[in-house]
Amino acid sequence: MLGVDVFMAFFIGFVCFGSHYASEGFVAGSAAALILFLSQKLKYVGTALVTLQGAVMSIVLATELVSPQVHKSIYTWVAALVLFISYMLMNHEVFEDNIDDAVDIADFIGTIIAVITFPFRLIGSILKHIINAIKKCFIQIAQLFVTIRKLLHGNAKKEDSTQDHHEQAKTDNNHANYEQQRQEQEERFRRERARREQAAREQRNSSNISYFQNCSSRSELTKAYRKWVKELHPDNGGNPEDFIRMSNEYDRLKTRYAC
Repeated sequence: MLGVDVFMAFFIGFVCFGSHYASEGFVAGSAAALILFLSQKLKYVGTALVTLQGAVMSIVLATELVSPQVHKSIYTWVAALVLFISYMLMNHEVFEDNIDDAVDIADFIGTIIAVITFPFRLIGSILKHIINAIKKCFIQIAQLFVTIRKLLHGNAKKEDSTQDHHEQAKTDNNHANYEQQRQEQEERFRRERARREQAAREQRNSSNISYFQNCSSRSELTKAYRKWVKELHPDNGGNPEDFIRMSNEYDRLKTRYAC
């Protein structure tokens, strides 16, 4: 198939240019054969060359054979258009083969574009980070000025409101005194309660008074026992010895009221 194309290329070259000089026809045929060979190797570039060759050959054939005297005749251009369409139809296989590689060519072009634009994108990213850092610095400086202005405004306000400051301090002192008095009162109450409990324990120990001396039934005994448990249990701050003594007495009296 390639040999036929080369033969046709030389034939068309001699027909178009061989009427004047044989060397011109040979050169034209060689150029046409070279373009046909490149069209099978260079894909899209070859397709463009084949298209350009078809256009040139169609115009030359039309001007040499159809109307050699009047090159601007409408018949010349109509004949050139018909020849160009015929030439493109005869070489449709070249275009179909090249169209199959469209995806590969597109990826290749995309890779080239990515490589070319990478430095620009890198510089843009660096500039973006620099701009963001500068913005943050300006924001920090603005916040610093705002803080200084607030401090200055606060000092002026403090100087203008000395009376309010004294009143607030007085209120704070009163509150502190109230808290101190309340704590002292609670402490006195705890000491007084501890003193009474200690006196009661000492009195019970000295007189050996029974915890359940007024109990005459099982229900009264149980009620009194619950009362003394709340008062004398060590978890509630009672004396462990008093609690043990009370528990032993309860166990002894409980058998008496068992019936």
